[in-house]
Amino acid sequence: PTKSIHPLAVRVMNEIGIDISQRKANSVRDFLGKESFNTVVILCPESEEQCPRIWLGISSKNRFHWPLQNPALVTGTEEERLIAFRSVRDQIQQKIDEWTGIKNKDFIAEEIPSEQIHPLLNKSCDQA
Repeated sequence: PTKSIHPLAVRVMNEIGIDISQRKANSVRDFLGKESFNTVVILCPESEEQCPRIWLGISSKNRFHWPLQNPALVTGTEEERLIAFRSVRDQIQQKIDEWTGIKNKDFIAEEIPSEQIHPLLNKSCDQA
């Protein structure tokens, strides 16, 4: 089933000028056999365990596992939880910068409207 994006994720992305409030979280399995992929990036350890191991047409060099903490699992005050979401947001940005060679966050936020970012960037392998 389709779920809303975590409200704190929406909030911290808005802080850097990216509106994901209208996005939905779906299982990547909804897209298997319907979409082709050049690259797969798995973020959370929980997702790594539940994602398909074989991706047709994708070599192991185009399958990345960036084991980041799932900020939705963090407990504490709202500020502590926001810190966790910001940390993961910034770690993802750093990984993307390293991977693409682009070091300018402003370029990412200003030049690529969120509606043009492939919808699978907002998906996880299994939404509980």
